[in-house]
Amino acid sequence: MMNDNLAGGLDACALVLSRVHAFLHCELSAEEADLFRQHLNACEACLTNVDVENTITTMLRRCQPRVVASPSLRLRVVSMTVTIRPELS
Repeated sequence: MMNDNLAGGLDACALVLSRVHAFLHCELSAEEADLFRQHLNACEACLTNVDVENTITTMLRRCQPRVVASPSLRLRVVSMTVTIRPELS
């Protein structure tokens, strides 16, 4: 997973950039988020890209009205079985 591939270099940058939205939406594990932050501390290019994505995400959140699912839709979604596909390397 992320900790195996986040050693450094271009592969680490590609992995970080592929996980930006997961990081910004707090979808990474605590360990993955720590490794992500460590890479950002060491890589100015990735930090700049993440800052841009964060700005865009923040702007979109401000522009979009908050939509709340109806209780029946929420129940249907929660009861669904979710199949998680392994990440592609």
